[in-house]
Amino acid sequence: MATQSMNPKPIETLGQPTRRVLIALYILIGVGFLMAGGARDDIISLLIWRPLSILLLATALLWGWRNGWWVGPFAMGFTLALIAFVALNLVPLPPSIWTALPGREQVAAIYREANAALPWLPISLAPARTWNALFALAAPFAALLLVFLLRGNDQVRLARFVLGIGMVSGLVGLLQAIGPDDSLLYFYRITNEGQAVGLFANRNHQAA
Repeated sequence: MATQSMNPKPIETLGQPTRRVLIALYILIGVGFLMAGGARDDIISLLIWRPLSILLLATALLWGWRNGWWVGPFAMGFTLALIAFVALNLVPLPPSIWTALPGREQVAAIYREANAALPWLPISLAPARTWNALFALAAPFAALLLVFLLRGNDQVRLARFVLGIGMVSGLVGLLQAIGPDDSLLYFYRITNEGQAVGLFANRNHQAA
């Protein structure tokens, strides 16, 4: 008796050629290198990068949500747990709970000095930055889902693409290291001037 295969259905049977997936990954990774090279939440290019990464995540979910659970259930579970952990830090809590958390004494004292009622506040002391961290997870989650949909030669093509961008970033870093500190090759206002940062904002990102 034939047994049912545990392999996921090829993406062609889901109505999306793998070439479209590869193009989506090219866009995600390429634009990410060009616009998302820093960890700060005040980078102007994020105004383009955040909506684009969320749009690509929506596309990836549409194409490969089910496939992701077939191919990488552990990776999917870990990613969703990470997203849930960040999101939980944004859930407003009653004063009886958040005032009992470490480091909240000064926050509560400010409200008491102002004779104001204690509001419901989240765990995060900087909600705007926590929202930024949550939105930042859209791109890697989209990449995870899309990579799970690749087959055979397309995986090799993607690896070559990533290596190619890495080489470009390395070349830019070399020119930065031998050039002036105020070189136009530094693409971020806050950066490690005089050092090789490549297409990124700082040398640690480039090193990684």
